[in-house]
Amino acid sequence: MHPMVAFPFFVSRRWVCLYPCYIDVDKSIEEGRKISKSLAVKNPHGFRIAHVVQSLGLSVVYESHKTHPRDWSNPGRVRVEMKRNSMYVNPAIKTRKQLLHRVAALLPGLEKTLEIPKQLISPLTPLSEIQSIADEMRRVQLGGAGAASSPPRVTSGPSSPSASSSVATPEASASKKKGKKGRK
Repeated sequence: MHPMVAFPFFVSRRWVCLYPCYIDVDKSIEEGRKISKSLAVKNPHGFRIAHVVQSLGLSVVYESHKTHPRDWSNPGRVRVEMKRNSMYVNPAIKTRKQLLHRVAALLPGLEKTLEIPKQLISPLTPLSEIQSIADEMRRVQLGGAGAASSPPRVTSGPSSPSASSSVATPEASASKKKGKKGRK
């Protein structure tokens, strides 16, 4: 039997999956394109697809680490909730094809205005990663004014590698892992 995949509590297996290759004009039908070339767009990105679907009033989860089996070069998967309690969330969109046609029609207008962020946060992003991103954003926002109140960074040290190995600092020895016999 296959192991059950764990999703966040609000994501169901019934949600529809969209990959960028479904609407990519450069892909063939065999490579995963699902709509005609006349309706497809050039170089779609999963993040932009997620924003278009969200603007249609549908619930979205963007998974940046997922890829289509035939298109590993363009990562990103968008999960879309089309039905909730056996009722359509958006009555104008009842099938996956209708959703793909709508996304392909709206995507070129959004690509000019929306820039893809370097750090993406999704519901599946670990908390430690979110905290590090938030800390980095705070540092950038504080700029020069917050530098005086924050603790100084120690960047200077011994210039030669032999000097650094001979001096043992408490931080260096604390971070060193010990074997089974060295643990207490």
